[in-house]
Amino acid sequence: MTKTYGVDPNRPEGTRDPKLGDDDIRKLAAAVVELLGIDHYMGSDSGAGSGYDDDDAGKHSRVQFREAQSAAPTLGASDVGSLYVKQVNTNGELHFEDEAGSEVQITEAKISGSSFLDLDNGRLTNNTYLKSVNEAGDDSVDLIKAGRNEADDADVAVLPDTARTASNAAPGEDTNLANKKYVDDQVSGNIPVGAAHGSVDSDGNALIKEHVYQAQTAGFVTVLIPYPVGYAIYMGNSDPPATKMVESWASTGSSVESLTLFVPKDYYFKITETSNSGTPTIYWTPLISGGGAPRDID
Repeated sequence: MTKTYGVDPNRPEGTRDPKLGDDDIRKLAAAVVELLGIDHYMGSDSGAGSGYDDDDAGKHSRVQFREAQSAAPTLGASDVGSLYVKQVNTNGELHFEDEAGSEVQITEAKISGSSFLDLDNGRLTNNTYLKSVNEAGDDSVDLIKAGRNEADDADVAVLPDTARTASNAAPGEDTNLANKKYVDDQVSGNIPVGAAHGSVDSDGNALIKEHVYQAQTAGFVTVLIPYPVGYAIYMGNSDPPATKMVESWASTGSSVESLTLFVPKDYYFKITETSNSGTPTIYWTPLISGGGAPRDID
C-alpha cells in the first residue's frame, strides 16, 4: 500500500530554503518509522526528546516476503546464507540456501492445502529423540532416535520402550515386527501340556467324519481308526479341502490305528472314509491353550 511518508532520495531539492530543513528531517524520521514498522516492533512515540525508545523497539515482529521467486537468489558473498520464498508447484515455499549454494526447502504445502515443515534431509543431533507434543497437549513424547545395535557395531533406529502400534490389528507387513520379548511372553505358558484336546466342534457337537471343519486356531486333528476301516484327512485353504494329506487303516481287530495332522489357523479339513465303514473317534488339540474348537462348515 502507498506509504504516508514516502522516502524520496531526490528531495528536498538543493534550492530548498534551509529554514525548512527541520520539517524534512522530521518527515524522513516518520518515513523510517513507517517502513521499519512493517516487520519490526516500534512501540509508540514517547514524546519530544525521546521518540521510540522502548527497549524492544526495532526487534522483529515477523518477516514478510514480498513475493515467491522463481529461482534461488544469487548470494552476494561466500560467507552468507539466504532465507527466501520460492515457487514450488504454484505454492510459495520457505527455503534456505547456505554459502555453498546448497538449498533446503523448509515448508511444503501439499496435504489439503496446509503448509508443514519439510524435513527431507533434516537431522537431529546425535543420541537425541525426535519429540512430539503429547495427546493432551501438556507435555512431550519421545518418538525415535539414532542409536547403536546391541553388539555396538552398527547404527540403528531406536524406539523408546513405551512405543506401541495404534491398535491391536494385524500389521500390513509382518517382517521383523515382533521383538523377542513379545514372542517370549506370548509363548510362555501357552504351549499345550498333556491331553489338552477335545472331541467337539465350536457348537458343542461331536466331531464326525465326512464333515468339513475350519480351524479357528492352529492345532492338531487326530483320528482313532476302528477295525477294519480306513480313513484319510483332506486339508486346504478353501472349502471343500481338496488335498489328501494322510491316510491309514486298522489292519487287525486288536490294533488301534490313528492319524494326526497339523492344521493351520483358518484352514479347512475333512475326515473321509476310504474303506469299509465305521465310526472314528476324532480329537482336536489347539496349538495354544484355550484356543477355540473348529467350526463345522456343513
